Amino acid sequence: MVLRRDALLLAAGGALVASGVNLVRLSIAAGVANALLLPVALGFPFFLARTALPELLRLRGVYGAAIAFAFLTVAGVGVGSAIAGWLWE
Repeated sequence: MVLRRDALLLAAGGALVASGVNLVRLSIAAGVANALLLPVALGFPFFLARTALPELLRLRGVYGAAIAFAFLTVAGVGVGSAIAGWLWE
């Protein structure tokens, strides 16, 4: 079963390369999509670490605020870069 799936993925990749799509632009678009989804990817684990963990393990206090600041900074830079790259394309 795995071999068949791998062969299908390989064939799909070959078809994509043979189609003539600009692969550099496709790669940049994938990076922009990743940057735009970064707040969601960082936000859900942070939310769970603040609420769903047992009381002794929860993010709280100065450490929780530092993690929130780091996540917001990274997500903000990612989204800002994605938007700037999209506008100045």
